[in-house]
Amino acid sequence: MKDKRRLLKALFWANVVFIIFIWLRGFTASNIILSLARLCGLMSVNLVLTQFLLIGRIGWIEAYFGHDKLARIHHRVGKYAFYFIILHFCLIIISYARIGRIGLIEQFLILFNSYPDIPKAFIAFLLFIFIVPISIFISRLKLKYETWYFIHLMLYGAVLLAFGHQLKLGADFVSRFNVYYWYGLYIFVLGNFVMWRFVRPIFLFFRHGFYVEKIVRETYEANSFYIKGKNLDNLPREAGQFMILRFLDSNRFWQAHPFSLSSLPDEDYIRATIKNSGDFTSQIHKVKPGTKILLDGFHGIFTSRVLQSKKVVLIAGGVGITPIRSLAEEFGKKGIDTVLLYSNKLVKDIIFKTELEGLSKKYNLKIHHILTEDSPANALSVANGERGRINKERIARLVDDVKDRDAYVCGPVPFMDAVIDMLKELGVKEEQIHFEKFSLH
Repeated sequence: MKDKRRLLKALFWANVVFIIFIWLRGFTASNIILSLARLCGLMSVNLVLTQFLLIGRIGWIEAYFGHDKLARIHHRVGKYAFYFIILHFCLIIISYARIGRIGLIEQFLILFNSYPDIPKAFIAFLLFIFIVPISIFISRLKLKYETWYFIHLMLYGAVLLAFGHQLKLGADFVSRFNVYYWYGLYIFVLGNFVMWRFVRPIFLFFRHGFYVEKIVRETYEANSFYIKGKNLDNLPREAGQFMILRFLDSNRFWQAHPFSLSSLPDEDYIRATIKNSGDFTSQIHKVKPGTKILLDGFHGIFTSRVLQSKKVVLIAGGVGITPIRSLAEEFGKKGIDTVLLYSNKLVKDIIFKTELEGLSKKYNLKIHHILTEDSPANALSVANGERGRINKERIARLVDDVKDRDAYVCGPVPFMDAVIDMLKELGVKEEQIHFEKFSLH
């Protein structure tokens, strides 16, 4: 896996080097500002295209980096793309204004009115400077799904609007080879994006015919959706992965949301367990059996593939048990020494309580329930239950050989961040700590 990661990184940097080579062939020292403007333009396009590969849910990339790591890279790359776009626009205006010895606004108006592709490029520029800051701070803005989706549709439009002015006006594309390379770059990136993001889910829908078979209440605020379809044994999936589901009824067909696989891959159904935690999930129990589903998946490397040692500790908070539950059974079947620390507020919040007890009896799986708000008496009513929070001392006491284990962590982001820090302090190596943070792109 590491070798293939290195190969993909090497290909990215090789493309960057080649783009710099294209720029150097047309470099003019007599107008360094214009040359830098051209470089910024080339780099901004390269980074925007890279964004499509990062957010495209492209299987051959995601398999080696993981969905959440690609999302974090996407966040960083967006900032650099934004800076290059701003610099390209400003330096172009400054360089031509210096040549013509006129004002910046006058020069902008000349370019805007003289070249048919410039107005479209300017609209693309305005869209980018509107979209990128929102995307960077999207988690703080707490936008609704439909707003988020509309913003990303505008990004696709901006890329198309900006395309023409590069090839028609760019001095770097006098060479036919450079033009072919640029076309090839667009075709490769957008082809992969469209194939994995749109074509594949539709293909899977018609191939398997996914639908809701039944809905089972797990707790007072969590429900399991059992999804059936044709030939599910031919649908590759791994314990710990997640899927993006779009329920095709009149109220929800326009929204897609990520949910973890809470069943084993070899079952004749797919199960997603969903907690009521927002506008969408609080109403999802109203979905009727028989509802068709568009399924995009399966994603993530929160799986046994990344396991490095012969023992495991699983740490879950609340609904974070969903991927952990499937992993627990997989590790159990393989005979791997596994400890589960499961944190909830109350005993009644425990999802899969009966299933987990069954797995504990059947396999080499030891479970500790940690209840943060329940009474000591209620906490003791479940096997290995105790009142309190998961902290460094509790982990060290319950899993005394924790530094010799791989740790899989899932739950709310603050919970995961805190647990990961504790594990590092307890001596668990960073490469043995596995987690994924959902981010729908």
